[in-house]
Amino acid sequence: MIYADYNATTPLSEAAKAGMAKAFECWGNPSSSHRAGRLANALLEESRERVAKAAGVEAREIVFTSGGSEANGMVLMGSALQCGSDFRLLTSPVEHASVEKALPLLCEKLGTQVERVALAADGALDMEDFRNKLESFRPHLVSLMAANNETGVLFPANEIAEICARTGTLFHTDATQALGKIP
Repeated sequence: MIYADYNATTPLSEAAKAGMAKAFECWGNPSSSHRAGRLANALLEESRERVAKAAGVEAREIVFTSGGSEANGMVLMGSALQCGSDFRLLTSPVEHASVEKALPLLCEKLGTQVERVALAADGALDMEDFRNKLESFRPHLVSLMAANNETGVLFPANEIAEICARTGTLFHTDATQALGKIP
């Protein structure tokens, strides 16, 4: 069989299998003070350190969820609920389905306003349009993926983060497809 969708998922590597086997042996609640809990907590914190190192961040910045879709939903819903009915979101027309499927609920139930950044012919983010919409729309949150799960096109997440930081705008990037693939 020829399988050409490695950007979305791959067979489980031997290293991942070994890591999972180790985790299955640490079945304790990592919040518990008994021995099984302490062992589970140690493994959890070791995992947090490894992910942080791979992502180039501090371990305290890592929050584990069941997956990227849950994490995207938490960011979008949490931000919208905190800001209220005038929540403004700047995103792109090619975000992951977990972002796209959250938008109708955000708009209909919470009054969220959504603006989309234009794309260039090659699928790259139009950075001039991004800067213009950031200034004119004044979003509470910018949510743009780092690497497209279908095309592999990379958005300049670091540059976007710097621009958002200068304007005091919250920035969320779904980097699920980027981790381990780009520096």
